[in-house]
Amino acid sequence: MKKIVKFCIFIFLDVFLVLACDKLPDESIVQDLPSYYNEYLDVKAKEILQAKEHMEDYEAFFWITDIHWEPDLNARRSPAMIRNLATNTGIDKILNGGDTGNSSVICSNAIDRLRDAIGSDKVYSVNGNHETNDASRYEKPFERVHRALRGHCKDIVYGDNNKSYYYFDNSASKVRYIGLSTYGYFVDNQYEDAYTLEQLQWLTETALDVEDGWTIVIFTHALYAVSTSTNLMYVVSQSFVDAIDNYQGKGDIACVLMGHSHVDRVHIGKTGVPYILSQCDRTEPYRGDINVERVPGTISENHFEVVLLDKVKQEVRLYAIGSDARDGVDNEPGEKVDVRILKYGE
Repeated sequence: MKKIVKFCIFIFLDVFLVLACDKLPDESIVQDLPSYYNEYLDVKAKEILQAKEHMEDYEAFFWITDIHWEPDLNARRSPAMIRNLATNTGIDKILNGGDTGNSSVICSNAIDRLRDAIGSDKVYSVNGNHETNDASRYEKPFERVHRALRGHCKDIVYGDNNKSYYYFDNSASKVRYIGLSTYGYFVDNQYEDAYTLEQLQWLTETALDVEDGWTIVIFTHALYAVSTSTNLMYVVSQSFVDAIDNYQGKGDIACVLMGHSHVDRVHIGKTGVPYILSQCDRTEPYRGDINVERVPGTISENHFEVVLLDKVKQEVRLYAIGSDARDGVDNEPGEKVDVRILKYGE
């Protein structure tokens, strides 16, 4: 009898934890825009609209990474900023580079706020280390995080049964987006690195297989990365870099977008593909010339980018929103800029 009672209690607690973690409470509501953002965002919207007017064939999206959605790490103003710009520019999709939540595993709340901001389900996320590390405290396999991050995106084509890497297309613009998974899924109560041979084969044989005239955007949490204590770059998975650099398909790879390191940096691949690291959305402590100073209560407290892909000029233009960016290449931090312009396909 005691064994039956214990078993029932165990099952009840297990079910309770899964249900409770399906939607964790928000410790802090999304903040409205303070007055110092109003004129600034108006100027940014006009700049983006003017740039779009001079492009014959383009794609536009928001790129945000390392939100670390937790009250003591994030001012939570980015959704309101995105809503403002989406309304005034017509941009309707967000790519999210992972580490959406933090130790409290509230990534689902952040994703919901981003969906509210964009006015649609077009929020496409990849797994960061915080999605896997923190989710592993609550349940295996990866189903809760999958539902929270990508469950609303009906156009996604997954590459594995664990739904950790995928692609989706904008057929009208002939743009394919490939979301690579740095951190993948749970096996025997441990998460496994998803930069596997299986994902590599899927990337080369399926995801990169497009027709003439198509442009490819790859995004992932970490492929190239920068040390958190120095500005030195290191390669996480050389085989994936080699596959991208040696791509001989019919399309053009415009860029590889990454986060994780909380800094801005660019590496130009052997065949001209720009690997672009972007700083975090959370308010980051100032780190000398490695990054850009971030001051709470000012425009610099948050950071994300509006990306315009000019398919005719073969340019990637990343407009920094909030904090400025740095235009450094490889180990050089570079200068502070409000837009990074990179060529591809040369």
